[in-house]
Amino acid sequence: MKKLFPVLSLILLASCGDKGSSENTNPDNILEDLTYSVDTVLVDSGDNLINLRNGLNLGTVNSQKNKLYIFDRTNQILQTIDLDRLQLEESTQFEKEGPNGTGQYVSSIQSLSDDRLLIVSYQNNGIFSLKGEKEVSIKLESSKIDSLTVELEPNAAQNLLVTQNREKIFAIPGTFWEGERRFLMAKTPDLSGRVIPLPELNQISKFTIIYNSNEGSTAYLPEIGLSEIDGNVILWNSVTSGIYIVDPQTESISEKSFPHKLVAAKKEGAVKQKVNSMEEFQTEMGKVSSQIHFNELLWDDSRGQYFRFGNVLPPDNGGASSRGLDIFLFAYDRNLNLIGEQKMVSLNYVPDFPFFKDGKLYSYVNVEDELGFAVFTFNF
Repeated sequence: MKKLFPVLSLILLASCGDKGSSENTNPDNILEDLTYSVDTVLVDSGDNLINLRNGLNLGTVNSQKNKLYIFDRTNQILQTIDLDRLQLEESTQFEKEGPNGTGQYVSSIQSLSDDRLLIVSYQNNGIFSLKGEKEVSIKLESSKIDSLTVELEPNAAQNLLVTQNREKIFAIPGTFWEGERRFLMAKTPDLSGRVIPLPELNQISKFTIIYNSNEGSTAYLPEIGLSEIDGNVILWNSVTSGIYIVDPQTESISEKSFPHKLVAAKKEGAVKQKVNSMEEFQTEMGKVSSQIHFNELLWDDSRGQYFRFGNVLPPDNGGASSRGLDIFLFAYDRNLNLIGEQKMVSLNYVPDFPFFKDGKLYSYVNVEDELGFAVFTFNF
């Protein structure tokens, strides 16, 4: 049974100011008069349980936006959600060991065409059927990848992405903690390829913060991500607004920057990367969170436009941090030209696991341990 719960019955204004005129006073900013409404929908799981202990960290939506796959790492179960009917459709047992094994610790999954999944773990990476059969093993080896050294050869390459047609593989090899960020491109099925430097990505390491103690380690790692959108692979990060655009067919790479007016183009300065106390860790974190944080690009195929959220933690003026985050929404055309930006004064959090479906933005919410989505309708 589909359940629909309206959260807000009023249209929300995205920005402050006089909205007395419906005419956009700045035609270069399509979001200037943005309003939006929000509903909440719940997924009917029947008599089954959807494990939301880790939210949708191991979730992926297919390219048609009609299926959501959630991998339960604890029980090795893949759950398929029908997004049109908002119902749990199927639960499939996977194996941890053996020829069809996913490995000890699954770190990400990615939906591919023809009902296949890329499953990435620290032990091995592979392409699986939805029935749990491992069809292709993916191991990136220095003997086949130009400029990939033995030291940069861990099985769990960061942000491993396989194109929908399964002809190309892209990744960010190296350690999570430090060092030069480089970009790996490989072909299937032989997994031959090359690694190239991308200088702009070295901005990321400047904002890594690590605290080691007898109780363990605490770390802040800026985000870096790969997305296949509208025929291109996009490499983005949370430190700078700039992105790299990769044509999977030609493997050509172009860099794109944006003339933002409401926020800075990137974080400035640097932080102390290795600290000696939790207090020092929090101090350095303040230098990061008080500057703009860029999130992944989202594709709305109904409009033929990209969208992206940014967030800043406002200054703590006597407890004012309880206000939550300052949220910004950016819009780009199909050619990735900036066409709109707006501060979302009625929103104080970044939508979780966001994706566009039928022109609306879906965002994961946990409603009393039930899987739900906040559904945003944008009007501009």
